Amino acid sequence: MPQNQAMVGEKIIIQVFHGTSYSKFDSLKKNNFLKSTGIEHERYLGDGAYFFCDGVPPKPSISAEKWAIAEAWDNDNFRYKYLEYCVVEAKVELDQSKFLDLTSWDGIEIFNYFRDKYVGKLRKAGRQLSRGELKDGHVINEAIKSSAIEVEAVKGNYFFKFKDERIVKAQFTTPNCTIIAVRNTDCILKESIKIFLKNRISK
Repeated sequence: MPQNQAMVGEKIIIQVFHGTSYSKFDSLKKNNFLKSTGIEHERYLGDGAYFFCDGVPPKPSISAEKWAIAEAWDNDNFRYKYLEYCVVEAKVELDQSKFLDLTSWDGIEIFNYFRDKYVGKLRKAGRQLSRGELKDGHVINEAIKSSAIEVEAVKGNYFFKFKDERIVKAQFTTPNCTIIAVRNTDCILKESIKIFLKNRISK
């Protein structure tokens, strides 16, 4: 079991980290995290509030800080959207039976079953698929939407483009972080939300 993950009865408690603008912290603390939806997240784990957690090195707090810095840059206007950023720490309490862990063999087996089933359904319907249309998060969203499985959160290893990776236009596939998408944000313990690190971007 990962370092910052514990079992309490039938519950799993996971320490997670999120990198963002410092100005957003008060809202996160007061209102909790919002679930992100849409095509952008289909290439990862589908709908959910996204965090970094223990798994692929480096430490998740480091990945969260790198993400906060990378996301600060506005590539359209060539300027920073914010200079003050923070890494927010929180804890997620999940029902073990509703946790889809794609870093485990069991989780991968479940995912592969639904992926093959979904692709077979599209082929049977004579659906012509465009290149890049089928993504992990899309399969997960469809499996949950059809009520085939009940999931509170999904965990997986992925390659994220942080600042340096974006600068060199990296196209690696070997994972450089472990992420978790919390679909049921009620599982995020509000009292655990706090600032782990606050810093400022040097121009």
